[in-house]
Amino acid sequence: MGDYDYYTHTEQVIERDRKIWGELKRQYNDPWKLLDKKIYTMAYVGEAKGAKKIEQEFPELKCPLCEDIKGADIVEKRNSKAKGLQFLCNYWETDIKNTYAFGDSMNDYEILKAAGTGIAMGNAVSELKEIADYVTTGIDDDGILKACEHFHLI
Repeated sequence: MGDYDYYTHTEQVIERDRKIWGELKRQYNDPWKLLDKKIYTMAYVGEAKGAKKIEQEFPELKCPLCEDIKGADIVEKRNSKAKGLQFLCNYWETDIKNTYAFGDSMNDYEILKAAGTGIAMGNAVSELKEIADYVTTGIDDDGILKACEHFHLI
């Protein structure tokens, strides 16, 4: 939120970030300050079983996994990236069939299904590759650029 990240168990996030990215770029703030703010989405850091437990304890929430970084988005069941894309399409007065969406984890599943063209990154989980209209190279291998060139977007 803003320039800050709010986590309980900051030490676990720091350890995970070092393993994944090798450097720390986050600015942490006291998570208790969130009680005074409107929150629309949150992230869970940890194993899949913890995300499933959140879904069991809070049935109004869903936790689509970000398997590559061991975590999940925490979102109200009524919301999704696909609904956000539809909102933007309505705003810009364009048909969702004219959109392209990229993804690599299960938190991208709904938007890849909803977009006119769903593109899975080469490093994507197999479930995304199965439903994608196109699979590009990995994110570390200019996958977005290569897909944009493939579809003559640039």
